[in-house]
Amino acid sequence: MKTKIKLNALHQGLTIALVLSALWGCFNGENPDGENLPYEQGYVIGNEGAFGSSNASIGFKAFSGGTYQADVVGAANQGFITGDVLQSLFASDSLLFAVLNNSNRVLLLDRYRMKYKGEISNLALPRYLAKGQQGLYLSEWVTFSGNGRVQKINSATAQLEGSVEVGALPEQLLAYQGKIYVPNSYENTVSVLTESPFAKTADVVVGDYPQACVALNGSVWVLNGGKPDWTGSFSYGSWMKLSMQGQIMTEISLNQAQINPNRAVASADGRYAYFLFGGDVWFLDAQLETVGVLISGANGYGLGVDSRNGDILVGEAGDFSSASDVAIYNSQGQFQKRFAAGIAPSSFAINP
Repeated sequence: MKTKIKLNALHQGLTIALVLSALWGCFNGENPDGENLPYEQGYVIGNEGAFGSSNASIGFKAFSGGTYQADVVGAANQGFITGDVLQSLFASDSLLFAVLNNSNRVLLLDRYRMKYKGEISNLALPRYLAKGQQGLYLSEWVTFSGNGRVQKINSATAQLEGSVEVGALPEQLLAYQGKIYVPNSYENTVSVLTESPFAKTADVVVGDYPQACVALNGSVWVLNGGKPDWTGSFSYGSWMKLSMQGQIMTEISLNQAQINPNRAVASADGRYAYFLFGGDVWFLDAQLETVGVLISGANGYGLGVDSRNGDILVGEAGDFSSASDVAIYNSQGQFQKRFAAGIAPSSFAINP
């Protein structure tokens, strides 16, 4: 299925060929005009917003300090509305992808200018992007009651090139060594896809409600959220290490409390995973195969890593109707600084 690229008023009159040519330049990091790039050297913050309110936003905070810049997409595009529920951000060369879950689209933005470049539509509850050897891969819930899917996106043209059905409510997928690992968060399976051909090869049984797959220390690890209380059959979360054949090599139970872990990001060196557990930031040491608390009382909702220095970015939980803070800690969990952001800051990109 081919994607439909919509253009706002700033781009009316451009042909699709010109748009794709511009996208090609963006993917390859071109800056033909040599102009000032207002959103480089800083943190890009994806603020989820309130469900049904179309008040998601993207903000920017320079590494050097200064004022937090709210809604940089609106500022760069004559009041353009980002959309409803910003689920995740993904940076690729000079493009920034903003995955809008409840708007059923992915915005394509100039990463350093925040200018609108187009969008990928014909989506159904999109969640997360991952970059593989053959393209980009997007998880979609599709429905709240049935199977989801993974879409393949051409890295050069931003066109959809096919989809593969997976399990229910696929979440934070991983592209690793020619395979795509997809946690089906309303089941107990991880779907394993190959990139070439783009097809599903297996559903690996893991723990209850897997949330994320990450690559650590040369292996694939799965964060299982466990069943929450509201299901009527609570189960603990866990981490599992998978072999390349899909066998469970290690299991680490997270049975310290009646809570469920979520969100997971790899450290800059690939040894650790950071994840949220009852609002605290925990770590998994993939080398020693141990877990522990890194930041107690973080009140975490969103999570990210600064690839330059290993700092940990925590979007603090709020009331989903007013602005929340972002706190930054070093890799040892020591507090560095805090600044106000938007409503429910949950995803991050680093613009070097």
